[in-house]
Amino acid sequence: MAFAQLQIVSSLADAYSKDGADALILIGNFDSVDDSALAEVIQQAKITDQRVGKQPLLLKADGVPGQRLVAAPTGPLNR
Repeated sequence: MAFAQLQIVSSLADAYSKDGADALILIGNFDSVDDSALAEVIQQAKITDQRVGKQPLLLKADGVPGQRLVAAPTGPLNR
């Protein structure tokens, strides 16, 4: 059985250019996403799924590795 290999990148541009990646994992607050294409995917998903921004989800996203976006929100970091 194959195991997923996490590849940490320092920018979204690096993530888009990774060969062999089958998904993009986005961790953070989705109220302000710098990449307009990813922001649009997240906004469209929010229209039909109230879990977006509240729990981790797998979303179909053209243009990202494997056309899969794992959107994992974080809560406030200053609790």
